[in-house]
Amino acid sequence: MEPKIVRVGEYFINIGNLLWAQATPSATDPDVQLLLLTFGAGEPPLQLTLSDSDAMKLIHLLDSMSQEL
Repeated sequence: MEPKIVRVGEYFINIGNLLWAQATPSATDPDVQLLLLTFGAGEPPLQLTLSDSDAMKLIHLLDSMSQEL
């Protein structure tokens, strides 16, 4: 069974409410990876941006849980 709540750095994230995630390099430093998360709980939808190692940890988890289309 895959986790619904994961800990990434100082954040506990309910990935069950995740609408989408976008991975992109930082505009100021292309060596830094950013991950923009958008959640369906709240109006307007809540957003959180993770960077660097926190972003990479969650990107790897989402990769392992996803299916390529």
